[in-house]
Amino acid sequence: MPDHTNGSELTVHIRNALSMSKQDLDQYETLVLKGGEVDVQGLRQRIEGASFLGFVSDGSRMVAVGAVKRLTQHHVREIADKSGLNLETYRGELGYLYVESEYRKRHICYRITEGLLDNYADPVFATTRTDNTAIHRALGKSGFIRHGSDWRSELRSSIDLCLWTWDPR
Repeated sequence: MPDHTNGSELTVHIRNALSMSKQDLDQYETLVLKGGEVDVQGLRQRIEGASFLGFVSDGSRMVAVGAVKRLTQHHVREIADKSGLNLETYRGELGYLYVESEYRKRHICYRITEGLLDNYADPVFATTRTDNTAIHRALGKSGFIRHGSDWRSELRSSIDLCLWTWDPR
């Protein structure tokens, strides 16, 4: 999926952690952390345990990331309780979406989301900040629907979160 914006080719890659080098995983983790919206404890294990990792490179470095993460029952119950939506049928969570600032407004988040969903056949959900209109546009364009009640973030008490769902069936 090349993108020839401004003369540089941007390519979306969809992989699992086993097929990535330590250097690639280090770059991936660095970008997830730059997003500032994840619990850092155990992050590398969660990244390596994801169903699929997506990233965009400009030829020399990663400039955007995303994943379909594996779910734990505890996490599903927690999000279901906070949002008020039953999530029993959901098998993955779209997350770790981050695009370097100089690469934003090029539909890269949408392209990563589409690449990940093309490789995943089960229903997934995503949680986002309520004020992140860019990700809301990308999710809506990919067929996600906003559901449930908003709730206060436990990591950053100054922001509210919301739930989006996608079901390919």
